[in-house]
Amino acid sequence: MSLPLVRRVTTVLGTLLALAVTASVVTPLAAQEKVDVATIEKIKAEAMGRSQVMDIMSWLTDVYGPRLTWSPNLTKAGQWAATTMKGWGLANVHLEPWTTPAGLGWANERFSFQAVSPNPFIIQAVPRAWSASTKGKVTGAAMIVDAGCVSELQQKYASKLKNAFVMATRADTNPVREFAPWATRLSDSALTMMAQPPQAAAPSGGRGPITP
Repeated sequence: MSLPLVRRVTTVLGTLLALAVTASVVTPLAAQEKVDVATIEKIKAEAMGRSQVMDIMSWLTDVYGPRLTWSPNLTKAGQWAATTMKGWGLANVHLEPWTTPAGLGWANERFSFQAVSPNPFIIQAVPRAWSASTKGKVTGAAMIVDAGCVSELQQKYASKLKNAFVMATRADTNPVREFAPWATRLSDSALTMMAQPPQAAAPSGGRGPITP
């Protein structure tokens, strides 16, 4: 086979390969349904210009806060969501409470924890969910329990822990090496900037020619 003939055969094969690749890309695109551009633009306009994401998040976090199963806050949050959706014009909005099995609701109305002697200071603590309430203010001695098993606990502390605040581990003695807070409070101006919808990106061009 002469050199010019080889070049012609190579050119023909390259052209056929390019046509095959183009056909494989164009055929699935032709089968796609028609895009409803008008509806998509309406959705984009709502998201970019009339978004209520920040308001919804504030109501469900700042106002109704933690929502344990069967808790009063869960009921209030559900009622708020249903009322809000009806205000938007949605139909068939209703609540479907989970009542099987019937559960016990719980809410933390007030809690404070403070050392009173020898030097008073506030202790950062939260009650365990579904824990019982105390009958008013309670005080007691703080005791560190050091026991490896139940039998050792009974042997060392029998009749000694009544009305005591029991600590299962000793205080951390590791030196503090980091003073910068992990979390920081954002300013009002920073929150305002975060609440602004992002700028719509400029439409991009179509696909360029396919090169085999």
